[in-house]
Amino acid sequence: MGLFKRKPKPDLRLFFVTDVHGSNVCFRKFINGAKAYDAQVLILGGDVAGKRLAPIVRNARGHFEGTLGHRTIEMETEGELVEFEADAGDAGLYTYRADRDELEAISGDEAELEKLMEQLAVQRMREWLALAEERLEGTGVSLFVNCGNDDPYSLDQVVEDSSATFLEGKVVEVAEGRHLASLGYANETPWQCPRDVPEAELERRLETMLAGWSDDRGQLMFNCHCPPHDSGLDTAQLLHVDHSIVTEGGQPVAGHVGSTAVRSAIEKYHPMLSLHGHIHESKAATKIGPTLAINPGSEYPEGLLRGAVVDLSPDGVSSYVLTTG
Repeated sequence: MGLFKRKPKPDLRLFFVTDVHGSNVCFRKFINGAKAYDAQVLILGGDVAGKRLAPIVRNARGHFEGTLGHRTIEMETEGELVEFEADAGDAGLYTYRADRDELEAISGDEAELEKLMEQLAVQRMREWLALAEERLEGTGVSLFVNCGNDDPYSLDQVVEDSSATFLEGKVVEVAEGRHLASLGYANETPWQCPRDVPEAELERRLETMLAGWSDDRGQLMFNCHCPPHDSGLDTAQLLHVDHSIVTEGGQPVAGHVGSTAVRSAIEKYHPMLSLHGHIHESKAATKIGPTLAINPGSEYPEGLLRGAVVDLSPDGVSSYVLTTG
């Protein structure tokens, strides 16, 4: 932290994180990052919703039990239940107290399970945004939030109804003369996520958003959840459509899974900064022409928050640091 405080104060400092996937501790660290890194702008990229449920059920002894990290934990008191729920929430899991019959009914109905997961995601997002408003009030820090390809659409309105600025499909002025164009959709994946679309649709959305852009409006930045293709920010294990691992000679094959449409937009519009996520294991920063492109990566299950602190000057990006905390 001292590293940042010894530098001359930048014209504007951003703190960007992404792919927190429901982790309470990662979100708290993100909001606290405004003070820790002396940032004036906080940007939360896509994939904010959790991916799994950690049910809590009553067992034959009348106690509750739940599973964390492949370990079944028995809870006798309300305090133990609350502690389990906190640990699960920090790992990005949603907890739900239910009797065994109710849980079996929900687990056997995919539509009901998805409905429950969405309700829990909405509840957690509301809690996060209330916490952010409380902690950022009076600080002058601005909070900007977008959703990603794995997020339910119901989260969009939750952000819209909060004091944060929702970013999807807009070119937003995050500070005087600094504009952020955001796209949470991604090219198609084997998981068929809610906002997976063909490359042609990504291109259409990008062009529609940027149709009125001209350089005389100021500095342009991108916040595209999917990284650009063949950039070093998009390297992942390749999978077949049935989610099985692609192999060659018996060895797993990695490849570039980013978006060609996103790369083309970067090469066409030359934003000074392009922020990405989506591929958790592909933490990196690179240049695409004059554009600095960053994917800070994600380690949310371990409660580690990866991010990027970026300093801006009238000439563009003056410095950046990839963070882990």
